[in-house]
Amino acid sequence: MASTTTNSREFLSDRIVVRIAQVLAFVASVAIFPMSLLATIKFATSPFEVFVGVVLGGILACAMVIIGMVAPIAIDSRRA
Repeated sequence: MASTTTNSREFLSDRIVVRIAQVLAFVASVAIFPMSLLATIKFATSPFEVFVGVVLGGILACAMVIIGMVAPIAIDSRRA
């Protein structure tokens, strides 16, 4: 069997894609937390719901930051 290699052109390099994903994740984390606080204030009817809304909004914002930090590691491990 002959092994064939195709020379496909890349529109964007992996490094640029990772940086774009990082910026989007960090911007999303900054935007998500205030929006979750506003939604909590608007829709919460009890102190427990306010507490849960603030905690879950913080967890989601932290998760977005973690995704932004882990994205380069995921691309590097895929390349190896």
